[in-house]
Amino acid sequence: MLLLDIMAAHYLARELGASLYVVRSRNAPNAALYDLSNPEVRVWRHGLRAQFLRIFWAIYEAATVTRWILAVVAALPGRWWRVSHCWWLTMRREAAIGAQRRLEGLRAGPWRDRALAWTRSMAQTKPPRRDKLFASFERLSLRPSIIANEARILRTRYERHVEMWAVDLRYTYARRALSLRLDRGADRRARAQAKAFGLKSSDRLVCVHARDGGFGAMRGIGERYKDNVRSVAFETYIPAIDYLVSQGYIVVRLGDATMAKLERPGVIDLATAQGRKAELELWCVQQSEFLVVSDSGPYYLPWLFNRPSVALNIVGNPTGAYPLRSHDRYITKNVISVENGRRLALGEVLTAEYIAARFDAARYQHEDNAPEDILAAVREMVAIVGGHVAITDAQREYRRLALALVENSASKKGWVGGRMPHLGDGWIGAAFASRYLGEQSPSEAP
Repeated sequence: MLLLDIMAAHYLARELGASLYVVRSRNAPNAALYDLSNPEVRVWRHGLRAQFLRIFWAIYEAATVTRWILAVVAALPGRWWRVSHCWWLTMRREAAIGAQRRLEGLRAGPWRDRALAWTRSMAQTKPPRRDKLFASFERLSLRPSIIANEARILRTRYERHVEMWAVDLRYTYARRALSLRLDRGADRRARAQAKAFGLKSSDRLVCVHARDGGFGAMRGIGERYKDNVRSVAFETYIPAIDYLVSQGYIVVRLGDATMAKLERPGVIDLATAQGRKAELELWCVQQSEFLVVSDSGPYYLPWLFNRPSVALNIVGNPTGAYPLRSHDRYITKNVISVENGRRLALGEVLTAEYIAARFDAARYQHEDNAPEDILAAVREMVAIVGGHVAITDAQREYRRLALALVENSASKKGWVGGRMPHLGDGWIGAAFASRYLGEQSPSEAP
């Protein structure tokens, strides 16, 4: 997931005191993600250093037939000769080993013997000193061609971060979030286009994204059952959208051109807008008071810009998608037992039995959130951004059950050094928990 990769790369660069270089993918769903800036991290986009890394990465990618999305490179100023020397030693040694194997298969002769002696000497050259990070790469069977005290290349998948850094990124990010912004050029272009849509910086925005299956088909990606089940019927969002408009918000719909066009007062449908630029979507996100997201890639957009969010129709792992920050909320899709047609209570969903078989269509079906449940969750978010936070006993009980599920997990997937991963500081929606877990009276949050 590019959004998660971008977030993790910026986070690790900040924690390492590193600079960041982003390797652009031609197939990125939103190319403007590469134009994000971070006041705490130096991002290399132009100049000799960026050009060097661009050329190096092209050579490295071709040599390894590996498509890594992001590279975090930490280098001391003025020490680039060490980086290039380190890279040359590594490449020379690898090339010599390959040549040595080929030469050994040839018939003996003066030229072959001299060439073999040279390749053996090159092959015996000591590779650049491996530090602890490189040792982690070797354990993960990753082989970067450049590594030194001054430069590190990281594979930025979330699971790799946990193993390499022995740190729970969910916990550390919840405690010290990022606040990325579009760089000056991208922000200027986005503001110009926002003006064409009638948007101003002073407007109160809420961005809404509801997944449907058209995006994958547009990009030639087949939809599996576990993908289809995450899609939602957008008409169930209409009462909540009308409520937001009545509260003075402009609702910006995010998505892709395959979605059905939405024409409604107070709504700007960027998903189907003609000629829209990638920067405008991200500009609207960074200007939003909060976001309404679903079980899809844009779920992580609020994390990038440190905006509050409410996630609707969550159908994956209810603990893995648990709200990360204290001002985040979520509600899950209703689960129907195929055997008897009964709707599972939330406590039954938070069990190892359900998690193991949640995408087994022969056992469970998933029902979209009802319009009234969506409206209640959005109302709660409006109250939260207004400073009115109340936590119910039902929300606390749901959190207790979620923690117990993680603690009793047999696989211990994502555990770091024997420690349980951070569940999250947010909560399930109050009205949703009261309706599907049991009616409880509210009490003020501690």
